[in-house]
Parts: sequence; structure tokens; C-alpha cells
Amino acid sequence: MIVRREALQVLQGEPREYGGTSADGIRRSGKCCHACATRLWGEPVKFPQILVLRPGTLDDTKWLRPVAHIWVRSAQPWVVIPNDVLTFETQPDDSMALIRAWREREAR
Repeated sequence: MIVRREALQVLQGEPREYGGTSADGIRRSGKCCHACATRLWGEPVKFPQILVLRPGTLDDTKWLRPVAHIWVRSAQPWVVIPNDVLTFETQPDDSMALIRAWREREAR
């Protein structure tokens, strides 16, 4: 879930940093729960103004309105994906496609 960095507010606890470099040389970093090490969000190097939040870490998700769903080929059979939402079988080749979809919706 892509969110503006300034939109995130941690209400409890102090997240700790995680990071590393993948086999293909891409640097990964973000924050995780200090108590249980659950990854909370990633911090893209190329787009420091955004965070990639793990939506499953949110207490209340009723307000969410996704602009897209990724990795739908791995979706459980009981997951219902709306027809009017952009979908990707796997990770989008162009990561900007998600940002463009979000910007288009925000402009409406």
C-alpha cells in the first residue's frame, strides 16, 4: 500500500530499521515492530516521499479504497477483487503504474 510519508503516524511503540541488499543488488530498507519484528513499511530509495505500508498492520481498514491489486495470481479463491480496479498478475513491470493510478484517482 503506497502512502505519502507525511501521512503516516505511528501511534504506539518505536519502529526499528531493517535493511539489506537483495541478490539482484537492490537495496531494501524500512521499519519493523521493535517487539515482534513484523515488517511495517518499506522506504523506496528512488521515491523518498512515499512509504510502502503493509496494509495488514493497520487496525482499521474500512476506509481503504485500493487503486490496484498486485500478485492476483496468488490470491486466495475467496478474495473478491472489484471489476473497476487495476490488477496485476504479479509485480508490475512499471512501478510507476500504481502511482499514476493513485494520482489519477486523487485528481478526480
